[in-house]
Amino acid sequence: MNKKIKMIMILGILCLIVRNGAAQTCSVNAGVPASVCVSADSFVLSGNASGALATAPAWRFVSGPNTPVITDSTSSTTSVKGFIAGTYVFRYGAMCSDASEVADSVRITIEALPVFTAGADTFVCGSVIRMRATLPPGSSGTWAAPSSVIISSPASPSSTFSAMGTPGSCPYSFDAVWTVTQGGCTATDTVNIGYGGERTELFTPIADETICGTAYTSPATYYYGCGGTMNVTQLSGPVTTSQTYLPEPSTSYYSRFEINGMVVGT
Repeated sequence: MNKKIKMIMILGILCLIVRNGAAQTCSVNAGVPASVCVSADSFVLSGNASGALATAPAWRFVSGPNTPVITDSTSSTTSVKGFIAGTYVFRYGAMCSDASEVADSVRITIEALPVFTAGADTFVCGSVIRMRATLPPGSSGTWAAPSSVIISSPASPSSTFSAMGTPGSCPYSFDAVWTVTQGGCTATDTVNIGYGGERTELFTPIADETICGTAYTSPATYYYGCGGTMNVTQLSGPVTTSQTYLPEPSTSYYSRFEINGMVVGT
């Protein structure tokens, strides 16, 4: 290729560049990509335009897992509602005064809420419990509980809780909250822990008694622990009686039982 032909080609390209540059008398910008949690009510598109415009810039939905609602497509800043998890593309476009069209697109990622559990509500006999929460891959979690509870590893789904109650506080329960963050989404789940005192089967023996009448109420019987019940079983007798458990409302460590329907005999 000789120098004359090369020069003609270069001049042609320069002319094309100048012509195209002159054609765009305006410009638009759709903003930067963003991530939003699906739990949000809406997200906001924010664009801008400059130069000589023949038409007002407008937003248009391009693609996504469903068709959301653009509140005001002719506003540079507008909210979008009715979305689900997935990736969306929106276009912000206008026509310049010389009839050329300009447009810019932005990608919005809608993140799904993390799927997890804090575990099932539990009644504990003893002062220590190991939690059984779940933690999705790529996420982080943290426990929150009353200040009296000692959390061994707040960020661990299987952390142990201790010092959950003190004598005199039974029956006692508290809520433990497991908060998980995954990407731009944060969610919580709550588990209720019931505290039943130390594990023991010790209680005060009841002496044999001779009574007049068909009903009997035991003296207040001490047992160490709370949250459980006392079972009374008839082993023998001339008739079958009924038994009722009577927890003392004023204390966590005493209870009574009542026997009804007795006749003369042992």
